[in-house]
Amino acid sequence: NSMAERINEYARKTLLYEIEQKEAQIKMLTYQINPHFLYNTLNTISAIAEIENMENIVEITDSISNIFRYNLKGDSIVTLREEIGHVKDYVQIQKYRFPDQFEMIYEIPEEIYSMKVMKFILQPLVENSISHGLFDKPEGGQITISAALTEEGDMLLTVSDNGIGINKKQLEEMNQKLFEYRVNMNSGKDFGGDGIGIINVNARVSGYYGKEYGITLYSEYGRWTRAVLRIKALRDEEPETGRAGETI
Repeated sequence: NSMAERINEYARKTLLYEIEQKEAQIKMLTYQINPHFLYNTLNTISAIAEIENMENIVEITDSISNIFRYNLKGDSIVTLREEIGHVKDYVQIQKYRFPDQFEMIYEIPEEIYSMKVMKFILQPLVENSISHGLFDKPEGGQITISAALTEEGDMLLTVSDNGIGINKKQLEEMNQKLFEYRVNMNSGKDFGGDGIGIINVNARVSGYYGKEYGITLYSEYGRWTRAVLRIKALRDEEPETGRAGETI
């Protein structure tokens, strides 16, 4: 019995040691793929490309570098101008993937640019328009981002496209799920594998600003789709707490 206990103890310590070693290896790999390292590497690639007069590589790597820098920035609340800048870097890369397929339009009053918003709330909506709305539209695509203030003190951020649209039944189901999540905070609701970015943004916004805030979808099948994001309008001097035209 004593020998069996010693063997069991040895086996337990050996297993724990192996687990710790594996965890250490994973941490080492993680550090090797550190975002700071990738950011600096991209800057190096950009510098080499500029020397070699490879302007397209310079633009792509600079855009990715800006996206990394935006991700690394610790603030969860930024100005709308910064959030739009992040969208523009993302779109710059997508335009190389889908040349001449779509154009971006920004209809945002100058006085709204300085207002505060959550990070990463617009790019997923633009990505959804590109991936779904304009996927089968080889040319003539258009995505518009607009912003407006309401009399109630809210901000409406709208991302619209002239893509394939959503049929009425699916649109009703998607809006119902978005509404149910805001009311019940039921994370089990999804769109059957699609619209993960929309669900994420809706969840983050409603969790931060309150149940009455989030995304509502509008669409005419075969013609257009519009995602309207309602958030609390916060000016630069206001506390950063939750709940409480240009064409390229």
